Amino acid sequence: MKGLADKYNHYGAICNYCGQKWSRGKLATMESHLALHCEKAPENISTMFLHLIAEKAERFFQNDSRLLDKELVVITVNINKSLINQHDLTLALDGWTNPFNNLLYNYFISIPDQKEYLIAIQDYSLDSQMGTYIADKISTIIEKIGSSKFAAIVTDDGSNVRVARQIINETYSQIMNIRCITYWFNLISSDLVEIPSIKLALANASMIITFFKKSHIASRLLRDEIKIMNIQGKNLEQFIKTRWVSAFNTADSLICIKPVFDKILEENHSTITNNTVYKLLKDDEEIFFSTCRHIITIF
Repeated sequence: MKGLADKYNHYGAICNYCGQKWSRGKLATMESHLALHCEKAPENISTMFLHLIAEKAERFFQNDSRLLDKELVVITVNINKSLINQHDLTLALDGWTNPFNNLLYNYFISIPDQKEYLIAIQDYSLDSQMGTYIADKISTIIEKIGSSKFAAIVTDDGSNVRVARQIINETYSQIMNIRCITYWFNLISSDLVEIPSIKLALANASMIITFFKKSHIASRLLRDEIKIMNIQGKNLEQFIKTRWVSAFNTADSLICIKPVFDKILEENHSTITNNTVYKLLKDDEEIFFSTCRHIITIF
């Protein structure tokens, strides 16, 4: 809908469906909004503009400055085509926090041959009723693709997601609601890494890894010796508490690279300028690396 004109006789615009306003209405912006961003636009309207932009992209893609929206439209059209004849779909949610501390949720659809499609990313940082908003987004995705095509929804057990799960269960009782097994692994892992011996070993591992990352000479020597000893596919991996498999990866990387540490201590020990790191790598009492092996076994 045409809005008011400014002093330069440029007209604003208002979306008839969601009410979003623009101080200056541009055709490409309106088309992109209806195709990709307006959640209240009817499905036939969104689809029409998706195909319209996709056709334009094929003809003018190289000369168009709005490459991101064009690429997104092409991808969206291809995903829609892939899902047309699919059944037994699984909708999965994954919440995370970005570096700007925004709370984001990814919405994925998995098909039976295990391909996954990222359908949407929503920012819920400012939403106090997040559970309701998540339920609305799930419902929008299900209705857009067809509720009969879905076999399951996979979520974690967060409080907001529990609210959304209850709402969705009441509306789509035929769709199985499955709690993500990774979420439970993460809870168990969070308890295990608090065991004093494991907690100390991971702290010491972080100290070793940080030293090699900050010391240019030691880092170069480590990389060279890994190549010489043909230890393939292994680098030091820092422990990240929020990833349940991270403890295993950290311990496993240290054990795999231990022969390199031993060689450096034997032939170039002066490069290990941090005395604590030197003692940990030397491990005279065989405590540190023994604990790393226990971590690998546990995780």
